[in-house]
Amino acid sequence: MKKITIPLLCVQLCLIAMILSSSGLAMPRLAEELGFTSVQQGSMVSIQFLGFTLGVLIGGTLVDSYGGLKILRAAFAGVGAATLIFGLSRYYAMTMAGIFFIGFFGSICQNAIVSLTTSYDTKKADTNITFINVFFTLGAVITPLMLLVFTVFFGVWRITYYIIGILFLGMALYTLKYNAQSEIKTASLKNTLKQYKVAFTRPLNLVVPLTLFLYVAAETGLWGFAPMFFESRGYGKISGIAASIFIWAAMFVGRTLSVKLIKRFDMVRILLVQGLMAILSLVMVIFSNQGMAIFWIALAGFSCAPFYPLLIIWITRLTGEKSSTMLAFNMGAGALGPVVMGIFTGMIVSRYGSIYTTAVPSFAMLLAVIILFMFRNRKSEHYID
Repeated sequence: MKKITIPLLCVQLCLIAMILSSSGLAMPRLAEELGFTSVQQGSMVSIQFLGFTLGVLIGGTLVDSYGGLKILRAAFAGVGAATLIFGLSRYYAMTMAGIFFIGFFGSICQNAIVSLTTSYDTKKADTNITFINVFFTLGAVITPLMLLVFTVFFGVWRITYYIIGILFLGMALYTLKYNAQSEIKTASLKNTLKQYKVAFTRPLNLVVPLTLFLYVAAETGLWGFAPMFFESRGYGKISGIAASIFIWAAMFVGRTLSVKLIKRFDMVRILLVQGLMAILSLVMVIFSNQGMAIFWIALAGFSCAPFYPLLIIWITRLTGEKSSTMLAFNMGAGALGPVVMGIFTGMIVSRYGSIYTTAVPSFAMLLAVIILFMFRNRKSEHYID
């Protein structure tokens, strides 16, 4: 059997991005077809990331117990089935079920890929994780392009989800012929709970989860609600899709640049500078017309680009923790951010109008930057630059 490779992991993360980043794109179409309100549209993001949170906490233990590749195969099949359910949905409950399991199995996929990337070459783990995350942004650009084609030329946006679901099922079958690098399987539920207890009893271990909670809320508020923001202001359905393309294209450029920047500059300094740019951009969206709003929202995407991969690396730098279980704990905390953000943004848009769509993301990013500044010089004694 073949050994798992970095190029294959890049393709898999690209595929995961195609579905995890697409819920916001479906919001206006579902509002149009099924009459979803702003609060119901916001709940889609919350439900997806509730599933993501539960999946990533369970997935960390499964990866440590059975190996990343075995879990990855099963999770790919789960995402494929959930995506087809979402694409076929004609009722609110069916839509929510599909989006929940997309989040649940998608989080397990993402956790397994990060684990496999880390174990592939532990000496180059930081570089490899930053590199493969470039392909997440690439995948996130592909989906709105597909939606644009199928919406404009065929008038059937759901075909996008049928194709993505089939691709996931195909990837689950394709990975049957691969083996991972040797993995140590030492986890159990007892050990997992013990590690979580340690995290809660050591205040420093809660810094990264809190920062991820705030950042992921901000990022998801950006790409998750951009289509609804533009379409609800009367700019047309193409404007929402175009905004998503600009956001993820800008993120792709930003993450490609961050691969080079991390070799020359301290990761926290990079995050502080780009975090301030993101706050400015998100605030300016509120006070801008269509053209400038797209500019500011794309700049926000560029500014957010390095955050997720570098914060994942920051876990080890700050705490010294490297297990999939603790990675899952941090990713799970991050995934709770959109659960809260989706509800609050939906309520704010419903009460005050879509012009304030970026209010919650900008405030969340501000808090994340403050925490990064406070702990900018902290390093675990086990961390080696």
